[in-house]
Amino acid sequence: MTENKLFLLTKHIIQESEKNLLQSFKPTFKSIDQDYRLPAGYMLLGFKELFSPLGKFIKILLLTIIAIYICNLFINMKLENTILVIVTFTSLVFFAIPSTYAFYGIENKHIEKIVNILYQNNIKTTYLLESIENNINIIYSRTNERIKALRWIVSTSWLGYTIFIKQFIIKFNKQSNININDFSIVNIEITIQMLIYILVAIIVIATYKKGMDFLFNTIKFAINEYKVILKYDTNTTPKCSSYFKLANKCITKKRR
Repeated sequence: MTENKLFLLTKHIIQESEKNLLQSFKPTFKSIDQDYRLPAGYMLLGFKELFSPLGKFIKILLLTIIAIYICNLFINMKLENTILVIVTFTSLVFFAIPSTYAFYGIENKHIEKIVNILYQNNIKTTYLLESIENNINIIYSRTNERIKALRWIVSTSWLGYTIFIKQFIIKFNKQSNININDFSIVNIEITIQMLIYILVAIIVIATYKKGMDFLFNTIKFAINEYKVILKYDTNTTPKCSSYFKLANKCITKKRR
């Protein structure tokens, strides 16, 4: 039986990308690195990307408050006008221009690392590169299926809790010897705890989703960059230190 070289190559590229993007070039124990350190690293990346709009929101809010304070030194603003100004300016964070958020937190250095992985694996044809890209899309779909499953688990847990509470209330109404105040306090405490668990689960799933988007979209961007190299400058090797000079050279050739 022949080896499935394309499948193994795709798997190898993903594994090398996972390690290199987190600068884990020489893991001491492979299983520990893959099962614990790398997932934690991508969760942190996803967390940072998920809450990056919050940092912008706080910055805009502080600048708006400072501006209002300065204006109040000269013009007395009514409370409703102050609130309107704050809401108007802070809402701008939700309408940011695409170049500030549409790249999943990916930077040039990340693309450069993946391009060098592609080169080190001796990929020299666009056909092979596109075949790898198709495999990447299949695997990316699989990760999205896991995320959907996690979301379903959270949704089902909340649904199960609401059904349980409903049945509990029905049973409570049939018993007159239970103190309604004690029941209300216990019910509120349990509901708050459940809401906290659900909120934490939603944040964890969202950060996992952001981390996976970062990984796979970095690979996709790098594949597109590498296609340019293969098409316009096949005689030059894309080394880490000279890659972007090479890319600029390729674009210049196309314009001529």
